[in-house]
Amino acid sequence: MILYHGSNVVVEAPEPGHGLRAMDFGPAFYTTSSHDQALRWARAVARRRRHGQPIVNIYQFDEQAVASLSVQLFKSPDEAWLDFVV
Repeated sequence: MILYHGSNVVVEAPEPGHGLRAMDFGPAFYTTSSHDQALRWARAVARRRRHGQPIVNIYQFDEQAVASLSVQLFKSPDEAWLDFVV
């Protein structure tokens, strides 16, 4: 699966647990399966930080590598997603 991360810097080695605490799920490394969403976020970050250029980082995510983990995947922002966020 291809995942994207929008930023104003290149992120070669993501570090989960670092980031803004005010995000939906707290400090974490956020990705999306939508290139367009990552690009919008990258533009917003570059504009807000007034530094760098919008950059969409691209990652190949190996779903089999995390098969033993408990993962909850939301394919859309539906009622289950909203319940989890709230």
